[in-house]
Amino acid sequence: REGQSRAKVLSNMIKQKRKEKAGKWEVPLPKVRAQGETEVLKVIRTGKRKKKAWKRMVTKVCFVGDGFTRKPPKYERFIRPMENMPRLPTILKMMDV
Repeated sequence: REGQSRAKVLSNMIKQKRKEKAGKWEVPLPKVRAQGETEVLKVIRTGKRKKKAWKRMVTKVCFVGDGFTRKPPKYERFIRPMENMPRLPTILKMMDV
């Protein structure tokens, strides 16, 4: 009986360690809130008289798939500014804290 309980304690310790290791990489999802379209996208007026308003500029950091290819800027509906992308790893490190 004593041997069984010792084995049980050992297996529980291993399970607990495994949970701690898995929890180390968890993202705090409850803190992340959904963002509205108006908050993320800014309307850009185009054309000679600034009459057309079908373009949108992304104002927040977002991620796209690996197969994403940009269209020429004239035909691009969603403009994604690339100026802050080299700083992205720094931003992600700050979010881990």
